Amino acid sequence: MRKFVSGISHTKNPYWNHLNMTRLGENVHEEGIIKALSYDPHPTTLPLGFQWTTYDLLNPLHLHQVTTLLENHYIQLDEHAKSSMTKELLSYKLLKPGYITDLFLGIKDSNTKEIVGFYSGVPHQMIINGKEIRVCEHSNLCIAPKWRKNYQFAKIMSNELIRRSLAHNIMVDIMSYVFPISQQPFTESNNYEILLKPNLYRKQVHGIREMKESDIPQVHYLYSTNTKKYKAYYAYSMKDIRHFMLPKENAVQTLVVEKNGRITDFISYTYWKYIIDNSSIRYAELDSYAATETTLKELVFEVMVDAYRKGFKFVSLQGLMGYESLANDPSLEFKNVGYCFSYYLVNYRMKSIKPNETSIVLT
Repeated sequence: MRKFVSGISHTKNPYWNHLNMTRLGENVHEEGIIKALSYDPHPTTLPLGFQWTTYDLLNPLHLHQVTTLLENHYIQLDEHAKSSMTKELLSYKLLKPGYITDLFLGIKDSNTKEIVGFYSGVPHQMIINGKEIRVCEHSNLCIAPKWRKNYQFAKIMSNELIRRSLAHNIMVDIMSYVFPISQQPFTESNNYEILLKPNLYRKQVHGIREMKESDIPQVHYLYSTNTKKYKAYYAYSMKDIRHFMLPKENAVQTLVVEKNGRITDFISYTYWKYIIDNSSIRYAELDSYAATETTLKELVFEVMVDAYRKGFKFVSLQGLMGYESLANDPSLEFKNVGYCFSYYLVNYRMKSIKPNETSIVLT
C-alpha cells in the first residue's frame, strides 16, 4: 500500500474543524455556498524566520525547485520507493489556460532560502448538478519532513491559498486526500492498478490513433456532450481541451477513434513514475474519455497497448466515471491497491454522489 506523506496526516487534525465544509454525518438538504467570504488583504502570518514566496512555473529555475521538492517529499511509498512526476507533468497539471501564478505559493527559510513547502491552486469552472461554480483546485501540498511537526505549515499554507483565491473572486475550493478527515467527502473512489505483461497487447480497435491538433473541435464536442451525464464535472473550453488532451511528451497522451473522418471516441492518460532506490518505473494514470461507438473496455485495452509500447510497466485508475466496472472485470486483472481517494469541497455544501457520477480526477 502507498503511504502518502505530504504534510497533513489524520482525522483528528483540528485544522479541518474550522473550515467551511460539510460535516461528517450531516444531511444536506440544500446545495450551495456555505458562507459569503470577504478577502483579507493581509497575508497569513508565518512563524518568525520564514517568508512567503510565489513560484513562476514558466521560470525554469522555479520549475526545477518545485519539481525537486515534490519528487523528494510528496508521495512516499516506503523507505525505498516514491511516486513522482516530471516537470512536464507538473506544468501540464498547473499551467492551464487562465492559470494564476499567485496561487503557486511556497514558504522559505528566511536565512537559508531553503524551500519549506509548496501548495498550488488552479481555477476551474465546475458544474455541480447543473449549476456552474468557479472553484480553486488544490493540489501538491508538500512540506519538507523536518518542518512538519512544529509549525503547522499545512494549515498555514491552506489558509493562505484560500485567502489568495478570494482575491480572485473564487469562493469554493476542491481537493482530494487519501486519508480520512473529519469532514464529509462528496464522493470517494478506490484506486486500482494492472501490470502490463510482455507480448500480450496488440491493437484491436480499427481507426484508433494519437490525437492531433485538428481533432480538437471534435474532441471538445465529445467531452462537452459526454460530461453532461455526470453530476459533477469541469466545463472545458476549446483552449482547455488543447491543453489537457493534446499529447505532450512526458505529460499526457490521448487516443482517438476515427471513422470516415469523424472522431467517435477518445481516452486520455497521464505519465507518472515510481522511483525505487536509483531506478524509475513509468506508469499510466487513466483520465478523461468519451465512449460512444467503442466500449470503454476496448478503449482501456488500447491504452494498455499504447502504454506498453511506450515502456510503461502498469496502468492505474480511480474508480470514477465508470472505470470501477472495469476494475471489477476479472478478464482485465486490475487489483485494488488498498487506498481510497476522498473528494472534498470547501465552502460549498453538496449532496454525496457515487464515484461514477463525476468525471473529475484529482491526484
